[in-house]
Amino acid sequence: LGIYPGGDLAYDSLLENGQKLTGIASLGWKLDSYGELAVTTDFDYEEMGRSLYFAGNQEMETYVNITISASPTRLLSMPSLQEKSIQQIVGTLEEWGLKGVLIDIAYVPGEEQDQLFDFVGKLTRQLQQDGLQANLALPWNANIDYVAASRSVDHLILKYALDSDGAKPGPLEPLPQVEAMIQDITSNLSADKVILSISTGGIQWSRTGVPTPLSHREILELAARQGASVRWDTESKTPYFQYGAGEEVWFENRYSLKYKIDLVEKYNLGGLAL
Repeated sequence: LGIYPGGDLAYDSLLENGQKLTGIASLGWKLDSYGELAVTTDFDYEEMGRSLYFAGNQEMETYVNITISASPTRLLSMPSLQEKSIQQIVGTLEEWGLKGVLIDIAYVPGEEQDQLFDFVGKLTRQLQQDGLQANLALPWNANIDYVAASRSVDHLILKYALDSDGAKPGPLEPLPQVEAMIQDITSNLSADKVILSISTGGIQWSRTGVPTPLSHREILELAARQGASVRWDTESKTPYFQYGAGEEVWFENRYSLKYKIDLVEKYNLGGLAL
């Protein structure tokens, strides 16, 4: 599954690598606290249309990626808003001719988990009546009830989340921690319901400790401009380089990704999301 951001570079990559994907989840939609579904400010209808048209011709499964960036408190407390929101999502799938939805929970849910997963479950049941799918992306956190989350959807997309507390230069997804995450979650639910999400880019760490995400192409261009030598961290199985006065970049390449892709087969996971 490719998480598709849109834009010319992403479209070029889709044309080049589309045959390697079984599906794409297009970014560009968000759900607010009131359950209103809206597109992001940089959404380009024409560009999204051409990418989904190509994906459909390649017989890829196409999903709308809907981000929930904070707890939708009003939505979760009012059944009428939930029904309205579900109808908006169903209407969007029909309008674009998509196969399903990927709900991306871009925060760590707390006490509202039961209500949140109940809402997602209602959406899933509605979509399944029409032969459509619902998938849920969650960050890794010990406080999340992944068993309850998995019951509410077709697949659970698991993201290793970099700890932002006391953040310092280092790998985004160190292999030992990613494997420990997989071992923990598959001990409680069926492995084929879990899709492992991994990054294809990296993080630039400035001297002030502020991390900036970069694409793989941006990282290679930066290393070339700076004449930096790429090193390999044996513990995390991750490449990195240093330059200037304390600048560091940790990223993924074909070798680090191969280690993580092997985990999908090792633990019989349901798939991989890039």
